[in-house]
Amino acid sequence: MMFDRRMPFFTAAMVVIILAVLSVFPVKAGDPPPSFTLDMHDSLVDLAAEDVPLREILEAIAREAGVTLRSADQATELISCQFRSVPLAESLEKLLANWNYALLYKKDSQGRSVPDTLWVIGRNPHRPAENTTGAPPRLVRIEEKGLPPQDHLKKYRKQDIAAVFSDSKKVLRGVDAKSIDPAEFIDTESSPFIEDEQRGGIKITRLSGTSPLIEIGLQEGDLIMDVNGKPVNSAAELVQNLAGPPDGDVSVIRIERLRNGKADPIYLELQ
Repeated sequence: MMFDRRMPFFTAAMVVIILAVLSVFPVKAGDPPPSFTLDMHDSLVDLAAEDVPLREILEAIAREAGVTLRSADQATELISCQFRSVPLAESLEKLLANWNYALLYKKDSQGRSVPDTLWVIGRNPHRPAENTTGAPPRLVRIEEKGLPPQDHLKKYRKQDIAAVFSDSKKVLRGVDAKSIDPAEFIDTESSPFIEDEQRGGIKITRLSGTSPLIEIGLQEGDLIMDVNGKPVNSAAELVQNLAGPPDGDVSVIRIERLRNGKADPIYLELQ
């Protein structure tokens, strides 16, 4: 067998060429990993992220700030945000808006208090959350343990109701309604408390499958007369009345609904 002295050089040259090609045309193994930019100066945070796991952002901040991070493995939700010269404590407050956490400090050599440990303890569903993720807010029904859900009475977080229905343009894209006279559809024998002089209302003619109005119990064909006594003469008024906070200390939204000619109100208890 003949041995060519040029083989080692040829092999090395081929390796260099292959590496160069791969650097220009990388092999794709699934979607590229999410990326974000982070810069910290004088305890101020510059951060721009688009659909990045919260854990990765916290790990990067901890490295830059010289902080020990504990128990952040469960923080896998995707975050989209943009901070510009925001103090570290305020940045963490925004990123961890729906988490229980603690930022612990220590004294440095000059006696100043500096961040030392970030302890992410766990989720706190009762803590008001800012929408830093960029994901649309949604309604999550609060269920009582051991009790079956009731169609006419549902419990939600007050801030969720406000956030979902404040985006009126999005909600209205999923609903069509027409103005009606409720008296034409009322079974007066089964609903004697409905006053004849009451006028105004809408009939829901279309609801998309993802509409939050379906979540709170409405259906196509329902007649809506008022929300907490405020008249409803259009789909826009219905959404507007749901988005506005109840007056005073009222924590229940009552939707006056007629279904199949009978009064069938919906109650939303806000917590």
